[in-house]
Amino acid sequence: MASTKKRNKKECLKCGILLTTQNWGESDRKIGYYICKSCRKIKDSEYHSRDSKYSIKQRNRYRMRRSAVIWAYGNACAKCGEDDYTKLTINGSINFLYDNIVQSAEHQITCYNCNKKPYTNKYTLKYKRQMVQKLGGCCQGCSEERVERLTAAMIGKLLCYNCYMSKLAAEKYAREHPEDEKQPG
Repeated sequence: MASTKKRNKKECLKCGILLTTQNWGESDRKIGYYICKSCRKIKDSEYHSRDSKYSIKQRNRYRMRRSAVIWAYGNACAKCGEDDYTKLTINGSINFLYDNIVQSAEHQITCYNCNKKPYTNKYTLKYKRQMVQKLGGCCQGCSEERVERLTAAMIGKLLCYNCYMSKLAAEKYAREHPEDEKQPG
């Protein structure tokens, strides 16, 4: 005989709305915590606002995971061999790859230049070529000449995507750690 027991409908403990798979987080469902996604977001932001170093901790966790994934997948661009950490990008979700570090053909490490998709619109490429010629024709950092890999990073400065991302990383690190920039005496 089939069970006639009805399932209890779950409601959010904070706001009282009916919980469904769309508005109830998977991790909360697994542990049986009855809170909707919007209430979870508010609760998490309140918790994180009490910790003044939360954003620094979060950024450090991200960097640690990114480094582990890059190291596990070859520590260099799969297409051109670039091995500068600041110029590498990951094909896939860092968190997924960190949790499932296995060699896979679907995921690879590439540099920003090799990751750039070719232009499909001939007019976009035409105007970009004109802009590149006006700004010097090659990257100011490494002399890369392929138009697809160049960007006008700052006004009047032409860089390839690798040099641009490397420069951004260096500037961001200097802003986060100004004590490293100070000179003794």
